[in-house]
Amino acid sequence: MNIVGERRHTASRWPGFVVRLVAVLLLGSVMVSCGDDDGDGAGDTLERIHETGIVRVGFANEAPYAYSSSDGRLVGFMPAEMEYIFGQIGDIQLEGVLTEFSGLIPGLLAGRFDVIGAGLYINPTRCEQATPSNPQYTAAEGLAVAEGNPLDLHSYTDLVEEGAAFGTVSGSINLEYAVNAGIPEGEVVLFPDVPAALSGLEAGRVDAVGMGALSLRNVMNQMGDPPIEIAEPFTPPEDANSYGAVYFRKDDTELIEIYNQELAEAVESGQLLQILESLGFGPEMLPPEGLTAEQLCEG
Repeated sequence: MNIVGERRHTASRWPGFVVRLVAVLLLGSVMVSCGDDDGDGAGDTLERIHETGIVRVGFANEAPYAYSSSDGRLVGFMPAEMEYIFGQIGDIQLEGVLTEFSGLIPGLLAGRFDVIGAGLYINPTRCEQATPSNPQYTAAEGLAVAEGNPLDLHSYTDLVEEGAAFGTVSGSINLEYAVNAGIPEGEVVLFPDVPAALSGLEAGRVDAVGMGALSLRNVMNQMGDPPIEIAEPFTPPEDANSYGAVYFRKDDTELIEIYNQELAEAVESGQLLQILESLGFGPEMLPPEGLTAEQLCEG
């Protein structure tokens, strides 16, 4: 702070024409740099990724989608798929940047990372802020309830009819599902992640937790034998489209195009299914053939 203050004091004694000259030069350099841009920012991130060999991946520690292992590695089926696809694009390694779920898109837009590689579904609201790849997986929705399902909850409609206290993860699409079903947004209990949400359910803070069934089951397995269960059967919301993707900044058009090309080839060759099967998943995780992000963004 002292150095900055001294520089300001010195600059105030410069002749006026020198100050104006510096200002003109600085403005000129900014205009030149803007003129080098084609207006849509296409290729900027891709060029840097090629130069550094690193793509920074935002994730939210949500297993089995993307999470940090005990030795600090970025693991999960999303990083596994991304590692293959970016490996086809170039000699590129993944570098994970841990972020709360609700901070994924803001972090992407702020430049904290290059892409989002978490369990983030495609929906019109998110598409307004960032651009998803074509869907890489599909996952069923689930509802965790107390053991024995005392309120007999099997849908979001049941939550409304029973006046059940509902919780989900902040930033998740499940908040939208709840509001659309008729639950006032202010009454939904938001948690930072799935473990916290299920702990809240176990402690009686909520009667049910809505999230992807994969995430719920994974955390429940880690909890040992908690007095909670997945509601069976469960009727998902009519507006649910549980298709997940990698998200990019809107101006990274060249990177998006190349990523989608490699993703399509990985699906066609069977490589994507092979990666899923190596991690214990099956073909039910693959999205329908021909389904695109553009279709899902239109709702």
